[in-house]
Amino acid sequence: EMAALGLRNKRGAPMSRSKLAELLHKKLYAGMVVHNGVEYQGNHDPLVSKELFDRVQQVFALHDRDKPGKQSTLIFCAESSCAPHADLRSRL
Repeated sequence: EMAALGLRNKRGAPMSRSKLAELLHKKLYAGMVVHNGVEYQGNHDPLVSKELFDRVQQVFALHDRDKPGKQSTLIFCAESSCAPHADLRSRL
């Protein structure tokens, strides 16, 4: 689905699920800049609201709670038949 939407990496190849998950964790998109472990409000316009960013992080945390020891690469399934994440999708 990501490839069909035209999502590409820097080299022009289809974006991987793990890279998309990495991007969803970046505070930069919510207008925050982290430098030396300290978080600052950036001078740029955020791409997503702080509220939406926080909600996405909560869903990752719920997913990670159920998968101890695994790095979070949660990507929601678009199909309603994707039962493992149906309960998480409904919490957004």
